[in-house]
Amino acid sequence: MSKFNFFLYGNCQICVFGMWLNQFTNVNIFSIDYEKKEPWENFCCNAPKLKKNQEIFEKLKNSDYFIFQDVMDKEKFISSEDLYKKSNCKNLCVTNFYFNYNEKEKSLKELKKRANKSKQKYNEFLDVTDFIEKNYDKLLLVRSKTEHNHPTKFYYKELITKFCVKFPELCLKPINLPKKTHGKIDENFIEKIKKLYPNIKYKDI
Repeated sequence: MSKFNFFLYGNCQICVFGMWLNQFTNVNIFSIDYEKKEPWENFCCNAPKLKKNQEIFEKLKNSDYFIFQDVMDKEKFISSEDLYKKSNCKNLCVTNFYFNYNEKEKSLKELKKRANKSKQKYNEFLDVTDFIEKNYDKLLLVRSKTEHNHPTKFYYKELITKFCVKFPELCLKPINLPKKTHGKIDENFIEKIKKLYPNIKYKDI
């Protein structure tokens, strides 16, 4: 069976996605050597760790799929836009998750702003903003009041399901989804959210 080469670029969220993707035998995920503290870091190129490592461009050359978040800070990192312009493979930008239950409207406004910018820059964008807006009161999307960038399994299920639909030629299925991924669980925070939304789902996050 031939394998598809993937280059994943972004933050810890894209790494957790890569951990799920790595289970399939027709997938090969390119990685770069650097100090890794978490198991999911083996399945992506984590921009905050790699800074301006030029090996990124070499990996991109041999990729069939470039899956990424919109990394914009050109002073600190190689930007996703620069990589996108040099790629010759299938590209997909995905939502960079952020949600704060104490600032719901502000969070949704920021997510929509990020999504609009990504849609303008990239020809393919997998947007999960609508799911977040419709489900934050039904599904617990973060584990604590401080870790707004670390989504729970509910977000990854939606992201992965949409990804499988997007690329049917890969014959992937949304199975063995990430459960407990990363981020600390704040039980006091969860109890507070349960009082606000009594029917919210929160088990095994």
